[in-house]
Amino acid sequence: MVAEDELVEAGAELLDTLHRRKVDVRAAVWAYDTLFQAWKLVLVLPITSRIGIKKTYERIEKVLPKNSPISGVDLQVFYPDSQYAEALQQSLRGMTNRRLRHLYLNSDDSYIEDGYVYFVK
Repeated sequence: MVAEDELVEAGAELLDTLHRRKVDVRAAVWAYDTLFQAWKLVLVLPITSRIGIKKTYERIEKVLPKNSPISGVDLQVFYPDSQYAEALQQSLRGMTNRRLRHLYLNSDDSYIEDGYVYFVK
């Protein structure tokens, strides 16, 4: 398993690449998925409303460095108007670069056992 610090750094590099390519990212959060016992990089991207989830994944995978510890299976992409995205905004808006532990997302009934928030707009 890749160390959490390495994932946080790799996620920051991916977000920087997306920013340079003018991809609007509304939220970026690492969340530990207890069901799959794996870390997931949760991204809320308006582009998904235009091109769909599958093409959004494809575009992100194209910009991932070959040596990145992040792959497509580590990503979870959401529409900005999805219930999960709205729950992130209600619970985490304004937080930046902060570790999360045992957080319930109020309006979605979701739970983040462990995570890291880059930002939520």
